[in-house]
Amino acid sequence: LHVAHASLSEYSYTIYNSLGLVLETGSHTSGVFHINTSHLPNGLYYLNIVHGTLKTITPFIISR
Repeated sequence: LHVAHASLSEYSYTIYNSLGLVLETGSHTSGVFHINTSHLPNGLYYLNIVHGTLKTITPFIISR
């Protein structure tokens, strides 16, 4: 999963499955990074990015 957000400098992320279970957490200090999702089965997931009080939730689908 390629994440690019040029205006963010330091933030944390969480990946949830469609049931709301936390599958992965992490943090980054650059606006562009990759998250390895090769271990996740096909399905609907949500990427939650938190930067201070700013919170963004983005759905994504894995289909192989």
